[in-house]
Amino acid sequence: MNGTQSTPDRSMLLGFLFFIRLGAVTSYSVMFSTLSLYLVNQYELKTYIASDVVGIFVAFVYILPLIASVIGQRLLPFSSLFITGVCWQVLGALILTVNDLEWVYWGLSLFLMGSMVSSISINMLITQSYATHEVVERKSAFLWNYSGMNAGFLIGYVISGFFQLRHNYAMLFICVAIFSALSASLMLLASYRIIAKIEAQKTKILNLLATLLIMGLLVIIIHSVFKNAYLSKNLLLECSAIFFVLALTYLYCVNKQHRSILRIFFSFTLLSTVFWSIYMLTPTSLMLFVQDYVKTQYGVIKIPPQWLDIIDALVLVLFTPLLAKFFGKLKNSYNYEVKTPRMFQVGFFIYIAGIGMLLYAMHYYQAPISILWVAIYMAMQAFAEGLIGPGGYALMGDLLPEKMRSFATALWMMTLGIAGLIASSISNIAFDSILQYKHNGLGSYHQVFFFIFILGLTALLSITLMQGYLTKRRGVIT
Repeated sequence: MNGTQSTPDRSMLLGFLFFIRLGAVTSYSVMFSTLSLYLVNQYELKTYIASDVVGIFVAFVYILPLIASVIGQRLLPFSSLFITGVCWQVLGALILTVNDLEWVYWGLSLFLMGSMVSSISINMLITQSYATHEVVERKSAFLWNYSGMNAGFLIGYVISGFFQLRHNYAMLFICVAIFSALSASLMLLASYRIIAKIEAQKTKILNLLATLLIMGLLVIIIHSVFKNAYLSKNLLLECSAIFFVLALTYLYCVNKQHRSILRIFFSFTLLSTVFWSIYMLTPTSLMLFVQDYVKTQYGVIKIPPQWLDIIDALVLVLFTPLLAKFFGKLKNSYNYEVKTPRMFQVGFFIYIAGIGMLLYAMHYYQAPISILWVAIYMAMQAFAEGLIGPGGYALMGDLLPEKMRSFATALWMMTLGIAGLIASSISNIAFDSILQYKHNGLGSYHQVFFFIFILGLTALLSITLMQGYLTKRRGVIT
């Protein structure tokens, strides 16, 4: 697809992709929010081992799409790749209903095959639906699809909480299988009605068999990593970082005519890593902080810390469509185009304002502080994510030639996996200090959040200083 389809076909495809993303993310959010509790409660794993398993799971979710991008370019069209991977995911979710730790690792490994293909396939189908000059339209499409993603998170958090209260994990994983199967069915229907008419690459039996073989080998490798999670996490972080640097170097060396553009891309890749490292560090720190130092009991009502995640998802569901309409109005009425770097700049500003308010409350109010401060912070974090998340994906189409977009999109997603491992490592160091100096726990939390604040402020200053260079090189700053 190269942006040549008719507007009705494209609108219908984007509608399909909205609900496909919703189903896929619902499955992932259930796993993300439940996995550590499931491992600790059901199998009595030590907390640090469960944390390492979750960290590896999240890392693979964002690292594996790099492999999926190569398969999508060389072997299968992205629609067929999505259906193939999600079929493995359905099988993995059903295996997780077996009450045996060994089968849990196999189930997680199979589940990750769906996670490997879902985001990269949907993102590439959106990107390829627009011509290079359709910047505003493509950005709006990503914002709408991002809203579907966060609707999936919202549904997943609600379902997880419902079954968590009843400790009915088997039924929860059956729900995961159902949502995954629905998303695969919708992609199959979209392929038949729309994508098959415009997708140049066709599914070949030999290529499908090769893809199944690759996925089977990946399942075996990932299973062995899960079984040795404590030893594997740091090795995975080091190998991922090395591979990421080598991949960026390769991209730079083989595209000499686009080096100025790639330098801009590398800069935003680094900024993305900083943001997602902060973002993934905060939930771990924040949940424990809420549990120990925030007032959550109001009369007979007790608010569990996990419900705060609903604020993030709910704000994004409502905010991103409004943002898409706002950008469209600026373009149509005032001929003003909001560029991706500006979205990053505003996003980081909102984020550090939110964490600054939380630091203020921690400093000037005695514990337990009001949960309202945390709720405001979560809302501002969601606003920042709504700008930086879809803005980053739209950057691929704004900045890079078509032949580089799939690989670059996978590298961009890989930064989230690296960020998850970085956040896990920082959390372990930070909370070792909290456990060691338990009498000054609030002070330890203050240090953690102040560190997050400094990282965000550094990123904001960096992108502000980059404006002159970006304007000269590419004109991507308004």
